[in-house]
Amino acid sequence: MSPELQSFSKEIGSRLQTADTLDQVKGQLLILVGEYKRAHPQTEIWFITGIIAADGPDYKQRNRERLRNYGYTIREKMGLVAFSAVDVFDSSLLDRIKQNGNTSSDFTPMWCEFISQAGPLLAGIILTPRWAISGGCTKEVDTVKRMGGRILDLEDILLKALVSERNNPHN
Repeated sequence: MSPELQSFSKEIGSRLQTADTLDQVKGQLLILVGEYKRAHPQTEIWFITGIIAADGPDYKQRNRERLRNYGYTIREKMGLVAFSAVDVFDSSLLDRIKQNGNTSSDFTPMWCEFISQAGPLLAGIILTPRWAISGGCTKEVDTVKRMGGRILDLEDILLKALVSERNNPHN
């Protein structure tokens, strides 16, 4: 991971060590994205969306791990500065948020507000497989569309890469 990517990833965790409300999380993320863009104006910052709760409570942990793996692939293999909910919300932060009365239904509005307020600081959103079955993901995508942001579909990108590799095996 490049130093640029490492600094952004590490900074997310350190900024949120004392947060205990979704408003604090959103506020700190907005500050971080703004500071990062000022320090690295040519770097695009992407938000990664993917299912977490849409398959039901028995599959949340599996879906969190999948989203974590997609994020790793996007950052390491594609070299993008990108983050998702699982990069932001570790178990400790989730516990603090829930202790303050927030429920699962509060997270989507927070992400949509973040996307709206971050505006041009975000390059857009990266869709992970099966995103469309999640009501939260579809609302986040709708927010990006309203803002005029870009949308990248990870499945399409990976399929194009596979086809290209198959058609040009010696490149």
